Amino acid sequence: MQSGLVLQELREITEQIILDCEPFRKLDERSFNQRPAEKKWSIAECLEHLCLYGDFYLPAIDAKFSKASPKIKDEFKSGLLGNYFAQSMKVRSGQIGKPMSTFKDKNPSLLEKQAPKNSLYSQIEKDPQLSRFLEQQNQFLSLINKAASVDLNKNKVAITLSRFIRLKMGDVLLFNVYHNERHLLQAKNVLRKIRE
Repeated sequence: MQSGLVLQELREITEQIILDCEPFRKLDERSFNQRPAEKKWSIAECLEHLCLYGDFYLPAIDAKFSKASPKIKDEFKSGLLGNYFAQSMKVRSGQIGKPMSTFKDKNPSLLEKQAPKNSLYSQIEKDPQLSRFLEQQNQFLSLINKAASVDLNKNKVAITLSRFIRLKMGDVLLFNVYHNERHLLQAKNVLRKIRE
């Protein structure tokens, strides 16, 4: 694959994610935090989950640019493990696909149960939460643009599964953007259900 085309796809998905957040601005706190069913995440929890991943990956990716190998060829070949992770997140035909478990430290509903009252997780405020998510999406756009000048194959980034496992920067970007798209679709589905 041409790395330029990969980055263009990620840029377009991220720009669409930002646009798709617009209806969330009009929601009241109750709707923003309302779960469609007992064990399903609210819009706030979907966005918080993504922010928790962004808190890890944004600095990890950004730190690689200071010593990144420059791009020599406009070519990216996904690694075996990286491709598996990215493809498992990819939205296909507007469908999320198979439900997956998440790590406890990235699961807002579990964090909420452990948190004291009046904490972030007891009632996620819409405006700061949405603003934080959108700010992270703009940071992803910035990193995608910076990635155009580096080798997406040679530069490796640690992952949340283990800091000792490093994947190609291209795979880490693919995973994150596809993961964002997946859970934003989940949040949009929640919005549709609570409006029914």
